[in-house]
Amino acid sequence: MNILVTGSNGFIGKNLVTYLRLNSKFNIFSFDRKKSLGILLNLINDSDVIIHLAGSNREKRTKNFENNNEKLTKFICENMKKNQKIFFSSTTLNSKKKPYVVSKNKCEKILKEYQKKIKFKLCIMKLNNIFGKGCKPHYNSVIATFCYSIPRNIPIVVNKSNKKIKFTFIEDLNLEILKLLNKKQIPEEYFIKKYYNFSVIQIYKYIKSFEAIRSNLFSDGLSKGFLRKLYSVYLTYIPKKKLKNKLIIHQDKRGKFIELLKNNNNGQISFLTINSKKERGNHFHLAKIERFYPLRGKGKIIFKKIGANKTSVINFDANYPEVIETVPGIAHKIVNTSSNEIFMLIWSNEIYIPEKPDTYEYKI
Repeated sequence: MNILVTGSNGFIGKNLVTYLRLNSKFNIFSFDRKKSLGILLNLINDSDVIIHLAGSNREKRTKNFENNNEKLTKFICENMKKNQKIFFSSTTLNSKKKPYVVSKNKCEKILKEYQKKIKFKLCIMKLNNIFGKGCKPHYNSVIATFCYSIPRNIPIVVNKSNKKIKFTFIEDLNLEILKLLNKKQIPEEYFIKKYYNFSVIQIYKYIKSFEAIRSNLFSDGLSKGFLRKLYSVYLTYIPKKKLKNKLIIHQDKRGKFIELLKNNNNGQISFLTINSKKERGNHFHLAKIERFYPLRGKGKIIFKKIGANKTSVINFDANYPEVIETVPGIAHKIVNTSSNEIFMLIWSNEIYIPEKPDTYEYKI
């Protein structure tokens, strides 16, 4: 199936073209404002489906909406054939005062009038506020503006109203469009199903919190739902130099200890080194558990039950990947028996808090 995407160089168009080329076997044609109407005519003739995203959403002169939106839509309609499909991106907004909304409504009317004459198949997609990578800041997306401005300390005016707005992630939109393309029968009107309801002030607070989350090594909430998507978008806007954060190294004669990642629900990941012939540990925990993942080097972990005389030993060699788990109430220490430095990754099921570490010294 040949699919033409108009407005292919815009925010939604560029993301959609990339998504369809990666996730479908369709032949994707693209049209943007740099190309002539003659090229557009040829592309329409060669296409089975048109996804009409092209147009202006902000103009200084109202007349430009007519030229860029309505006249282009009319040109496409005039050159369509019976049974061709066209998906048109419109808006859920309903305002006679906003030129963009008025222009979209006029385009819908043009499409419906020509559909009756030519009998092409029409689906008007009602879009919410779309957010994602590549959206222009200080234009028509509050999320793009916040993601760009906050990490650069650019002053912004925040609407403190609690009014909720529907936000749709660009990849969720792409998936819904792909599902529509695979349907034999398409609805005349389609409201995007996947969206999140948040106020502008809520969005601001979330994005504002990301800087502290990154510097404190926390990942709470960043692996699911809206926050996962918002954080992914946020990273595409921050200055490249901010993608790198320094970690704190705790170092003594035994080696180094570095905290990597913290999560209030999933515990903490850390990294440590043990110098040759040195040992670490000699402590136990009442409830906390740890998992040791040797990455380089050879050694042994010695365990001893509190109050008992007997010890047990587990040898490890990073050339043979394995994980060793500690047990609450049993003391342990890691000994580097080799002449090389040991590298080890550690996961613990709780975050280390200096005031209540659940770590008690016990010499083995």
